[in-house]
Amino acid sequence: MNRAPSRTGRTPLSDAELYLFDALFDVVDRLGALRREEFAARNLPYTHDLDPAALDRVVRGLERAGLVRLRPASRRPDPGPLVQLTVAGGKLWELEREPDWARFCQDSSAPEGHGGQWLLRIRSTDARVAEAFLEAAITCGLYAADLTRLERGQVRSRVVPWQRRRALVELRLPLQEAEPAVQLVDWPTYEAHRTWWRSIPELATLVA
Repeated sequence: MNRAPSRTGRTPLSDAELYLFDALFDVVDRLGALRREEFAARNLPYTHDLDPAALDRVVRGLERAGLVRLRPASRRPDPGPLVQLTVAGGKLWELEREPDWARFCQDSSAPEGHGGQWLLRIRSTDARVAEAFLEAAITCGLYAADLTRLERGQVRSRVVPWQRRRALVELRLPLQEAEPAVQLVDWPTYEAHRTWWRSIPELATLVA
């Protein structure tokens, strides 16, 4: 399985190293979660060809080069240390993937408060991007949310872990369901409205 987006070829990163960077561009994760069989959980339609021993060697080499940072995990040492891109690693990834950060959008949901009410949070550097995503997400059935309780605000946070903190627009609203019923989502409608990206596949198909 290898349907990876084309790369610019502007860096010395191997394909396997770039795929690891794709998995890490917006998260801090355990080394064990970077194994090739785990890539399906990231909604990436491709994976690397490294066995566990080779993966460890490659990641340690990236650490020595200053492109990733490793730190011990406080719980369950067996999945390995935490891995994240450094600024230098992120800059290399940007050269290969050319992300449009002005159109990047993050969405997350989790139970909050004493009652455990599920809350949807949408963040972007541009309010128009956040609002457009919310409208499309509700229209296509990705989220069932109570728009009458929508709150708009601003937070100071990192867009991705290796970047500096900046002012982000944040939309917050309660969900009517804990998780979207993915099989019922009208993805053609979602794509017809999409002017943002949240993932590598969405970045690769973003219309200019």
